[in-house]
Amino acid sequence: VALLAVLAFFFMKGDPQPVPEEPLTTARAYKSTTDLCIVTVSTSGTGQEVSEGNRELREELDAKLARFKDYKVEKGKAVSPDATTQELLAVARELDAEFILQSTINSEKKRITTKLLNVGDGRNFWSKTIRENDDEGEGDFIDEATGLIAALIAGHDGAIHRDILAKALVKKEEDLTPMELLQLGKAVWEEQIEDVTATGTRYLEKCIELNPDISTAHAILSEVYLEDIRQDYNRIPDAKAEAKASIKRAIELNPSNAIALIEQIWISWYEKDFTQTKLQIEAAMKANPYEPLVLVSAGSFLASTGEDLEMGKEYLDRALRYNETPQGWYYYGYVNYYLSSNEPDKALEFALKQGTKNQEHLSRAVALYWINGEKDTAQLYYSQLKEKYPKFTLETMQRQHDVWSTGEVSRVLLRKAFKEVIDASGNKAAVTAPDDVKKPAATPTYKSTTDLCLVTMYESESTKEVSEGNRELRGELDAKLARFKDYKVEQGKALSPDATTQELLATAKALDTEYILQATINSDKNRITAKLLNVEDGQNFWSKTLRENDMVGEGDFIDEATGFIAAHVAGHDGAIHRDILKKALVKKEEDLTPMELLQLGKSLWEDSTSENTIKAIEYLNRCIKLNPEISTAYGIISEVYLEDIRGFYNKYPDAMTKAKDMAARGVELEPSNAIALIEQIWISWYENDFAAVEVQMEAALKANPYEALVQASVGSFYASTGVDYEKGKKHLDLAIKYNDTPQGWYYVGYIFYYMSKGDYDSALEYGLKSSYNSQFVLPLVTSLFWLVENEESALSYYQRIKKDIPNYSTEELDRFLGVFHYAPESRKRILEAFIEVETAAKASE
Repeated sequence: VALLAVLAFFFMKGDPQPVPEEPLTTARAYKSTTDLCIVTVSTSGTGQEVSEGNRELREELDAKLARFKDYKVEKGKAVSPDATTQELLAVARELDAEFILQSTINSEKKRITTKLLNVGDGRNFWSKTIRENDDEGEGDFIDEATGLIAALIAGHDGAIHRDILAKALVKKEEDLTPMELLQLGKAVWEEQIEDVTATGTRYLEKCIELNPDISTAHAILSEVYLEDIRQDYNRIPDAKAEAKASIKRAIELNPSNAIALIEQIWISWYEKDFTQTKLQIEAAMKANPYEPLVLVSAGSFLASTGEDLEMGKEYLDRALRYNETPQGWYYYGYVNYYLSSNEPDKALEFALKQGTKNQEHLSRAVALYWINGEKDTAQLYYSQLKEKYPKFTLETMQRQHDVWSTGEVSRVLLRKAFKEVIDASGNKAAVTAPDDVKKPAATPTYKSTTDLCLVTMYESESTKEVSEGNRELRGELDAKLARFKDYKVEQGKALSPDATTQELLATAKALDTEYILQATINSDKNRITAKLLNVEDGQNFWSKTLRENDMVGEGDFIDEATGFIAAHVAGHDGAIHRDILKKALVKKEEDLTPMELLQLGKSLWEDSTSENTIKAIEYLNRCIKLNPEISTAYGIISEVYLEDIRGFYNKYPDAMTKAKDMAARGVELEPSNAIALIEQIWISWYENDFAAVEVQMEAALKANPYEALVQASVGSFYASTGVDYEKGKKHLDLAIKYNDTPQGWYYVGYIFYYMSKGDYDSALEYGLKSSYNSQFVLPLVTSLFWLVENEESALSYYQRIKKDIPNYSTEELDRFLGVFHYAPESRKRILEAFIEVETAAKASE
């Protein structure tokens, strides 16, 4: 032994060993899951005791989430019902989790409140309040609600997927983790075109190279390989063999992964092996009936092939219930279902929800518009199809139907209609469709949100307990504010009812927020007081007292009041917008932050002139350059580019392409941003595509019914065009209710509503409330004065128009009225009145 020791020393220590020139590198270890912490609340702020209801809720959530195999779920300790955001995040950080889900049920077991935070940035990016009467399922309330929550947050393209994806979209490719690459790969199905499919393939192959243990990555890659065959791209040699090998590996890695199990069906479906497809659906359903991808895949197969239309629709309906931001293809199966049910208008509605981003979708929209009698729109879409895909023919459509084994009714109707469009179109000029928007990859140096601290009051100094009413108020406010995607909301500690302004501000400063909102409800639960402070200057610049009899709505008092407060505080042109804008207006331009530039861009709609349009585009482009992550900036600039066309300014030769690109990018960055969603309608409205407008409005209202911009836009469309006057007024009334200082254009829809009633006095009243100094509304007001027989004012306003725009004519007014497709009868009366004013003015000269 001694001899061996000496020899060992001689060979290993006694003689210097060669040192490598470069240090040895080891492969970086990556997680195979996204780690999620779930917590509920204790019964009181002082102990760890948890109510029976909250225990059941936590256990059911844990059981449901365990079915989602891309997640590692850890139960954290129960937190105080008054826990701050920072205390919540600390629980998650202790467990090294990336996300934390807090869920609690009230003592009557009739209301569940849930919120989901990203531990990295501390943002509450998803929240939900579920009441027993919302429940649509057959199980008990907790069982149904926990299935819904698990699906909405952990599903294939649910809330966590969207949050990871939004951050991945603006990272450098070399810095992406496997989980980020996986979400980017899944996003192939947002826009099924050749370049996106090729990029998705690269992302997924890179994901597997970095971490070969992720079952879902192999499964998704399997179908992406198959897409190369289905769409006839032919970029991947032996793509079917690759697809089969990839799905086999996915199931080997995790035989109970429902995503891996359901991805098998696409190969069987493509090979027309429907027996095998049904067996694979059964296995995936057993593994996870809460996974929207499983439900939509099963529903798409059964409904689009016609194998079982009703069962297919049932699965599709459930998939949509389990997903707040579904990918477009979720709507595919409904087309055959509704065509088979002789409801072509519904078939068109769902086809438009799917989108028109590739040749298959675009050709289907062409045929469906034709079937619905909208022949001009059908020919417009056909022109775009031929411009973008010149080789597309009736035979191409036939091949697509064969690939998907489309139901017989759809095959016959769609092909017949498409042929009729071809015959009718002849050699009409094509309309160019926009190129895909390029994805910027810049490291942000500024905040992407305005940060808001939310606090309430405790009842007594001794216990520091928060009343049930104030807890519910705070929870509902947090949930409503989470819908406003330009804000990051932090819950601060409850304060003394006698807290000073400085104590309030200190709470916000500790959390590094720019604003603090304090809200409290009295013991009778019939009066709420709220105030909003700017943390930097300490000014209380907005406050409100709401009494139960002030709130007229369908919900209870707290539900209605918190929606009202959230709208007033965080809306597009609400209190915080006004406060930031006021300060931005007196700053040097070079010192403006992205959020200040955004508010300046929004303020175009206070006075939409040619000069202000150019300035707004400059502000918004600078905002995007400084921080390319702000979804709302893209949404707003989209309409500003459109304004260049609507206003006949013509400063940007490619304005429509830019408008469409920016709108698409806004939705891509944050698919649940109601502002980005609603801004799409202005393009569709301009293009007279009212079916698309309806679909886009529905999505925006679902994302945030408390956003005044959404309500005003929806109301303006319905009331101004005459599509539905009463519905228009209802939405306009809500917009005004949700905004203390509405922009002038909010009132324009009322002009046409009251004109339809023959009430020209009210129409004039709202015309004067609108931005009547603009070249657009001033002529309307002129005509309305004439219609109420106030000839002196009508002539005075006419002279103002001629002074500002010497060449203004009736033709100019008619063109403007046509841009917005205003209600024909009102349009006619306005023009006739304006001609009479013009004639009277000339006579007086």
